Amino acid sequence: MQLVGQTKAKTELDTRIRSVWKKGPLAPVYFPAEAAEVDDDTKEPKLVGIHYDAASTTQAADKPPDLVLKIFERTGVSQGYRRYKNNLIFLVADKDQIDPMVKGMRRYLAIRRIVKDQERFKEFSKSDREKLKNEMDEAELLVRVAITKAYRYLYYPSADAPKKMGHLSRESLPIQDQGEVKKDQSQVVLKRLKDLNKVLTADDPPLLAAFLKVKAWPGEQPSMTTEALRKAFAQRLSLRILLDINQLKKTIRNGLEQGTWVYFDTDTQRAYGKGAPPPPVHISEDTLLYLPDEAERLGLWPPKDICPKCGKNKAECTCEPELCPVCRKPVQECICGKPPVCPRCGKEPCVCVGIMQAEGPPAQAFQAIYDQAQDKGVEKLTSLQIRAEGMGAEIVNDVVALGLAVPQMGKADCAVNYHLNTEFGEGQNFTTTFNGSWERYKRLKTITDAFAKEASKASARMYVRLSFVQGLNLMDDQFSTMKEILTTLDIGKIQVSAEPMEQGDET
Repeated sequence: MQLVGQTKAKTELDTRIRSVWKKGPLAPVYFPAEAAEVDDDTKEPKLVGIHYDAASTTQAADKPPDLVLKIFERTGVSQGYRRYKNNLIFLVADKDQIDPMVKGMRRYLAIRRIVKDQERFKEFSKSDREKLKNEMDEAELLVRVAITKAYRYLYYPSADAPKKMGHLSRESLPIQDQGEVKKDQSQVVLKRLKDLNKVLTADDPPLLAAFLKVKAWPGEQPSMTTEALRKAFAQRLSLRILLDINQLKKTIRNGLEQGTWVYFDTDTQRAYGKGAPPPPVHISEDTLLYLPDEAERLGLWPPKDICPKCGKNKAECTCEPELCPVCRKPVQECICGKPPVCPRCGKEPCVCVGIMQAEGPPAQAFQAIYDQAQDKGVEKLTSLQIRAEGMGAEIVNDVVALGLAVPQMGKADCAVNYHLNTEFGEGQNFTTTFNGSWERYKRLKTITDAFAKEASKASARMYVRLSFVQGLNLMDDQFSTMKEILTTLDIGKIQVSAEPMEQGDET
């Protein structure tokens, strides 16, 4: 081992340590020397591995190392207080295991140097060469074992931890045997945190809204955005670390069912409260949760008929009624130009189960389909059709963007009807029509997109039909993801048709 120095061994050891804990639900941050090297944000929870020479601990230690406390408390170059402390987990080496870990690496490197030196390796007999190779493989495995034995102390945020511990609790990770040590050790950390009830994963029961309100709602504040509620998980030490955003969506819906709060979408200007059909919940700065009293004060929930002139409840309004200029009846009683009621259900608009249609920007059109489905008691769709057509540069951009959106829309059978007519001046033009599967259209798309963008004049029509063998559940993320994708791609006006799945159609 004298052939391998400490510096060389530790350099190689640092590289090996970085390969032991891989990125997954937890994002590893290796060997920060100061707080500024660990971002203070609400992205993936960070697994901070402290370098064994920078700080270590022992079985008898009564508090975390100073470097751990400094990173946990402070952030940035200016050393301000860290805000999102519940988004950090620390791994610290056992002081008594550092020297064996380094020695193990030196032994491995010494054997590897002999094996890799071809001239010297030839001097050994065949049996000795085989023995050296086996020893090298065994030494490499033992290095990984030594790393997991050394990095066995886990520090995680806890409101119940003593103040002298910096509100960090400590746990020992189970020592891995040679058969288990090859696995991604991030999963070992995640399992331990799950056993400690410190992480909230997809397979956990959702939190009750009443519990989350007590833990995360900002004092007497009457409202908060759903994004602020998500960030609270990274901020409040008494909460579990949120690893699945759908868990928060379930809790928000639970709050609507229990009357804990009212959900308001600023894009659609629609509120949802107790007794309302459950909304497709979005986590953003544009969706808010209101306390019931505040929602009522603002006239958001429960729904009321409000006079547009005086702002009072229509039962209290004293304004003169607005008259229809044709029949001279109050506007709310006018039937001029209105379609007759449905002869089957006797209502207008019709609430019979059938094809649902909407048009407008993607967010508006998809919300309208969702609202119609709720009114008609539709839970699943058997197909969804999206249509964009028109003339000029805007429709070209919309059709190109719609083609980019389709592969991101989740599992569905897709058919495309496409027509493009372009002019390039000087008597040059290009016209094409396609009707077939998405797989065939993909081969044509690159050519048609290029022609459409180069044209001086263009008209286009694209009709995409998505079919769902098992049905598209409107409460699943796939429907809301479609809406978000089309909105993000800045697609303009679209026409959407949706066909409900009848009972007995599911296979």
